[in-house]
Amino acid sequence: MTDPRPAPLVPPEVDLRDFPRMGLDVARLRGSELVVDQPPEICWAALMLWCAAWHEVPAGSVPNNEKWLADKAGYVSRGKIDLSWGQVRDSILRGFVECSDGRLYHAVT
Repeated sequence: MTDPRPAPLVPPEVDLRDFPRMGLDVARLRGSELVVDQPPEICWAALMLWCAAWHEVPAGSVPNNEKWLADKAGYVSRGKIDLSWGQVRDSILRGFVECSDGRLYHAVT
């Protein structure tokens, strides 16, 4: 049986932790469905998750772990996932896809 998930979007050795800055296509972001359709709090949380993905290895990916994701998006307090996480999760993770290595990748980060 073949894995229906796509292959990782970047090679496993891609490491950008030495790069403190991430390019941001301002016009694309400002016109995105995320910005147009979501409140500023969701946009900020998504941006924080993109920043976390930038310094993960492989770059542009994040672990598929609810507490880790909620924490990096700002939805963990005192070690517990905020109750609102379930309501905002899909919007914050917009554009991320689970790949065959089990990690979530965002093609634009």
